Order: sequence, then C-alpha cells, then structure tokens
Amino acid sequence: MNNTQKINDEIKEKFRMINILGQYGEITAFSFNVNTIVKDKIEIYLNGIDWDNISLDAANHLRNEVFIKDKGVFRDWNKYSTDARNFIKDHMITNIHLDLSQEVISYIRWDLIHLVLYFQFKLLLNINIIDFYEKEFLIYRDGHFPCGWIGNYPNGTFSVV
Repeated sequence: MNNTQKINDEIKEKFRMINILGQYGEITAFSFNVNTIVKDKIEIYLNGIDWDNISLDAANHLRNEVFIKDKGVFRDWNKYSTDARNFIKDHMITNIHLDLSQEVISYIRWDLIHLVLYFQFKLLLNINIIDFYEKEFLIYRDGHFPCGWIGNYPNGTFSVV
C-alpha cells in the first residue's frame, strides 16, 4: 500500500525552474507592491511574530480551502506533504548557495513546501486562488525572498529581499 500521495510532475518542474534567491538583494519591479528591505534586516523581519502569524494564517487558509473542497483529499494532506517536503529538500534547498542561517533556510523550506502544496491542490481540486501564495510564488520565481508582511492577512504587502 502506498502511503504517499505524489505531487504532480508539472508542478515539480515549475519549481525546478526557479533560480532560488538568484536575485537576492537586487531591486526588482513586481506587478504588485512590495516593501523592499536590505539583506542585513532579514533576521529582524523573520523574528517578528507578525511574519510567523501571517505564514500560519495563509497555511490555515489553504487547509480550509482543501477541507471545504474534498475531505478525503484533506485526510491525505500529510501524504502530499511528505512528497512535497522530500522534493523541496532534495531538489530546491540543496540549490541555495548563499551563506544563510539555518533559521532562514527553515523559513524558505516552509514557504516552498506550502507553495508546492498550494499548486497541487489548486490543480487537483480547483481551489479558490489564494493571493498570498500567488504573489509569494512570483517573488521566489523572480529570485527573491519574502521575509515579512505589513498589514493584516489577507490584505497587506510582502517585505522582500
């Protein structure tokens, strides 16, 4: 019996194309507002309770969308999560070639796992679009790191390096 639900290969390929932190510390224009911060302020933003709470709010929003759409798929959340976690560890985190603390790497891992899950459930269940994850993906895709939030979830602005 297979205890793992697999993430779609097209989603994995979409994430493999990301140049993780390739534009880290560079200024980029996004199609939405962001608060650009300097690299040496990352720890300050990450250590604030606001970013943890925003990340948890977004994750809970995703879980709720999945639960509403299909309780059977929701029950398999951890099986999908296992595949996403292994994929991120084996194919994404190993591609980060910057001198970052383990804490920063942990935040990146959390973000990427939830982004993979978001796109999997969006494809599988046609869940409602969650603006937070759509924008967060664009930030990572463009080689940056979202590390803070200004405002209340879901309305607010990412802080980006």
